[in-house]
Amino acid sequence: MNPLAGHLLLAHPGLGDPNFARSVIFLSAHDEEKGAFGLVLNRLLDRQLPDLMPDEELGPLERCPIYFGGPVATNRLSFAEIVWDASTNSVRIDSNLTMDTARELMLLRPETVRAFVGYSGWSEGQLESEMKSGSWLVQPATPLALTWEVGDLWRRLVREHGPHFTLLADEPEDLSLN
Repeated sequence: MNPLAGHLLLAHPGLGDPNFARSVIFLSAHDEEKGAFGLVLNRLLDRQLPDLMPDEELGPLERCPIYFGGPVATNRLSFAEIVWDASTNSVRIDSNLTMDTARELMLLRPETVRAFVGYSGWSEGQLESEMKSGSWLVQPATPLALTWEVGDLWRRLVREHGPHFTLLADEPEDLSLN
């Protein structure tokens, strides 16, 4: 059972955890008894794949954007294809691509392929507990969430939760600058 799989988790504006502050996470698996798995969509890293894999023949993957996927297994690099599936009105993610498949997809649909350092994971009941404490806003994924600039993604999605959240989303990250 995947009740929240395919949804976006938006960090509540008051969430102070630096791993997740102002994060947008695509939740690709969720089960109250088994836990949850997701990838942060709006933390583009200032790195290139040749920096991380200098001995690999990367070909078209040299241009693949690299994201911070989450604080778990940050020594792990994975490739994913993320696309909007109009036939099901949902986001489809294949988060376990081989390098060869990622190379092929970079030639066919480069805008859909991303590399991730780490991932976001929750153990049994952990995400539900965080949601009860108000750490996350949940909403269905939309095609716009995949096309908006990553730097503005969190703010734009949080604003969709109403006027109160619009005010919170527009606050500076460092309130001392206000």
